[in-house]
Amino acid sequence: MPRKPITFLGKTYKSQSEFKNYVKKIIYEEVGSCKDVKNKHPSKYRILIKILERHPDFTSKTENMCNLKIFTDKLNKKALRINIIKKNGDEIDISWRCAITGKPKSSKTELISAMRSSVDDQIYQFKKKIKIKIVSYVVVI
Repeated sequence: MPRKPITFLGKTYKSQSEFKNYVKKIIYEEVGSCKDVKNKHPSKYRILIKILERHPDFTSKTENMCNLKIFTDKLNKKALRINIIKKNGDEIDISWRCAITGKPKSSKTELISAMRSSVDDQIYQFKKKIKIKIVSYVVVI
């Protein structure tokens, strides 16, 4: 299957993978963890908005949006997530990875995501418990 090029802001990326690397560089290296992307990184904010416009639920998710927040994922400490901050202070997540493809998730993917989400707290508690045990073993030895 041939690679499908992506044109974004006048530049053509040979593949989704190349475009993903471009987006990842902006999020991880140029902005990083930030509670106020709009004011601290205004040029990157505009680029991120253009990227997120590719998300299939962009219009509904960004209603009454005033800013973006980038933060570390609770379950994957190496990953960064993006939340949309609403005018009333509420936050809603938006997937920058989904914005790369521009396609909505399949029903199967949505089901798997819902099932994983239902056990997020258990996963977090398990990781926390294991970390405590590992630390206690280190102290004992």
